[in-house]
Amino acid sequence: MNEETADRTSLSERIGLSPERVRVGSTSFVIEPRDVTLFPDRAEPPYPTVVGLHGMAMRIEILARWIRGMTDEGCAWLLPEGPYPLERKMGRLRMIGHAWYLYEGDTPAFRRSLRESEDRLLRLIDRRATTDRLDRDRMLLLGFSQGGYFAGSVGLRHAERFRGIAVAGGRIRIGFADRDIREIPRIPILFLHGTDDDVVPIDKARESAAELEEHGFPVRFEEIDGGHEWNDAMEAAFRAWAAPLLEIEG
Repeated sequence: MNEETADRTSLSERIGLSPERVRVGSTSFVIEPRDVTLFPDRAEPPYPTVVGLHGMAMRIEILARWIRGMTDEGCAWLLPEGPYPLERKMGRLRMIGHAWYLYEGDTPAFRRSLRESEDRLLRLIDRRATTDRLDRDRMLLLGFSQGGYFAGSVGLRHAERFRGIAVAGGRIRIGFADRDIREIPRIPILFLHGTDDDVVPIDKARESAAELEEHGFPVRFEEIDGGHEWNDAMEAAFRAWAAPLLEIEG
């Protein structure tokens, strides 16, 4: 069954009409997500690089503010924006943030959105590696919340391209990688999780870490006081984990 037939069958079931009475079409819609590269102030190119992936409905300014204290660590930061616009409420205000995928359960549409974002991210990394002199051989992924799920999927599917994966306030779903786990290089994985996280319960993250450990991945799990957030303790733990992987001298 191809994607068009699957979409038609799914839609017809939801609205209660036979597939013969339904035609599903699409129209291209283009947005232009931004990306920013933050350069270190005491390093020479090619720069070891952390690719930072924001959470659901966030913008790159938010993540950039969170990690600005680490821009003196001798590595560059590449911060892309997710390609899917998403409204976010902030008190009485609203803003348009971004998402990495569109999740409504493990559906073909979800998988498609995940892979389209992955393709775009990898093309962006290749492009910025050239324009901004980033070191392709010394790259880490760091994702927060939804960005952590996305980092896990991309990082496992393309483990040959990265030195490690760090997930803050999220978890890794091995099944989302769509790759034989036995074939994936055992790159290091770091979990940073708030003990009082009420968005992604810490037990769920522990289950992810345990599953990856069972498959032979070197996993480090850091329980951090706090909720669903990025804080100073997470920054310190990430610095300590990332420096040797990126070969950054202290």
